[in-house]
Amino acid sequence: MYPIAFTVFGKAIHFYGICIALGFLCGTGLLLWKKDRAGLTTEQVFDLCMLALFGGLIGARLLHVIQNWNSQKGLLWIIRVDQGGLVFYGGFILAIISLI
Repeated sequence: MYPIAFTVFGKAIHFYGICIALGFLCGTGLLLWKKDRAGLTTEQVFDLCMLALFGGLIGARLLHVIQNWNSQKGLLWIIRVDQGGLVFYGGFILAIISLI
Protein backbone atom coordinates (compact mmCIF):
# COMPACT_ATOMS: atom_id res chain seq x y z
CA MET A 1 0.00 0.00 0.00
CA TYR A 2 1.28 3.43 -0.85
CA PRO A 3 1.46 5.87 2.08
CA ILE A 4 0.42 8.86 -0.04
CA ALA A 5 -3.09 8.85 -1.49
CA PHE A 6 -2.77 11.98 -3.65
CA THR A 7 -1.37 15.51 -3.62
CA VAL A 8 -3.22 18.82 -3.43
CA PHE A 9 -1.29 21.97 -4.35
CA GLY A 10 1.98 20.13 -3.76
CA LYS A 11 0.98 18.81 -0.31
CA ALA A 12 0.76 15.06 0.14
CA ILE A 13 -2.48 13.61 1.52
CA HIS A 14 -1.73 10.35 3.33
CA PHE A 15 -3.99 7.31 3.60
CA TYR A 16 -3.52 7.34 7.39
CA GLY A 17 -5.12 10.78 7.67
CA ILE A 18 -7.94 9.80 5.35
CA CYS A 19 -8.70 6.69 7.41
CA ILE A 20 -8.63 8.63 10.70
CA ALA A 21 -10.95 11.30 9.26
CA LEU A 22 -13.37 8.68 7.91
CA GLY A 23 -13.39 6.90 11.27
CA PHE A 24 -14.14 10.16 13.07
CA LEU A 25 -16.95 11.02 10.64
CA CYS A 26 -18.46 7.54 10.95
CA GLY A 27 -18.32 7.75 14.75
CA THR A 28 -19.97 11.17 14.69
CA GLY A 29 -22.68 9.88 12.35
CA LEU A 30 -23.31 6.86 14.55
CA LEU A 31 -23.59 9.03 17.65
CA LEU A 32 -26.01 11.36 15.84
CA TRP A 33 -28.08 8.36 14.78
CA LYS A 34 -28.24 6.95 18.33
CA LYS A 35 -28.42 10.27 20.22
CA ASP A 36 -32.02 9.79 21.35
CA ARG A 37 -31.21 6.41 22.84
CA ALA A 38 -28.27 7.98 24.71
CA GLY A 39 -30.42 10.91 25.85
CA LEU A 40 -28.34 13.55 24.08
CA THR A 41 -29.26 16.57 22.01
CA THR A 42 -27.64 17.35 18.67
CA GLU A 43 -25.67 20.20 20.24
CA GLN A 44 -24.34 17.90 22.95
CA VAL A 45 -23.25 15.39 20.31
CA PHE A 46 -21.30 18.04 18.40
CA ASP A 47 -19.77 19.36 21.63
CA LEU A 48 -18.61 15.86 22.56
CA CYS A 49 -17.24 15.26 19.07
CA MET A 50 -15.28 18.52 19.03
CA LEU A 51 -13.88 17.76 22.49
CA ALA A 52 -12.82 14.30 21.31
CA LEU A 53 -11.36 15.71 18.08
CA PHE A 54 -9.17 18.34 19.74
CA GLY A 55 -8.20 16.03 22.60
CA GLY A 56 -7.31 13.33 20.10
CA LEU A 57 -5.21 15.60 17.91
CA ILE A 58 -3.31 17.02 20.87
CA GLY A 59 -2.73 13.57 22.37
CA ALA A 60 -1.63 12.06 19.06
CA ARG A 61 0.87 14.83 18.40
CA LEU A 62 2.07 14.91 22.02
CA LEU A 63 2.90 11.21 22.03
CA HIS A 64 4.65 11.51 18.66
CA VAL A 65 6.80 14.36 20.01
CA ILE A 66 7.63 12.37 23.15
CA GLN A 67 8.60 9.29 21.13
CA ASN A 68 10.74 11.29 18.70
CA TRP A 69 12.22 13.87 21.07
CA ASN A 70 15.80 13.07 20.01
CA SER A 71 15.08 13.99 16.39
CA GLN A 72 13.63 17.38 17.35
CA LYS A 73 14.49 20.25 15.02
CA GLY A 74 13.53 23.21 17.22
CA LEU A 75 10.47 24.25 19.16
CA LEU A 76 8.43 24.99 16.04
CA TRP A 77 8.81 21.30 15.11
CA ILE A 78 6.53 20.37 18.02
CA ILE A 79 3.45 21.95 16.41
CA ARG A 80 4.36 21.24 12.77
CA VAL A 81 2.25 18.15 12.00
CA ASP A 82 3.39 18.23 8.38
CA GLN A 83 7.01 17.82 9.57
CA GLY A 84 6.25 14.78 11.70
CA GLY A 85 3.22 12.75 12.42
CA LEU A 86 0.60 11.52 14.83
CA VAL A 87 0.40 8.42 17.04
CA PHE A 88 -3.04 6.81 17.08
CA TYR A 89 -3.08 5.45 20.60
CA GLY A 90 -1.89 8.77 22.05
CA GLY A 91 -4.89 10.44 20.46
CA PHE A 92 -7.22 7.68 21.56
CA ILE A 93 -6.06 7.86 25.17
CA LEU A 94 -6.31 11.66 25.47
CA ALA A 95 -9.66 11.74 23.66
CA ILE A 96 -11.11 9.23 26.14
CA ILE A 97 -9.65 11.14 29.10
CA SER A 98 -11.02 14.45 27.81
CA LEU A 99 -14.48 12.93 27.32
CA ILE A 100 -14.52 11.44 30.81
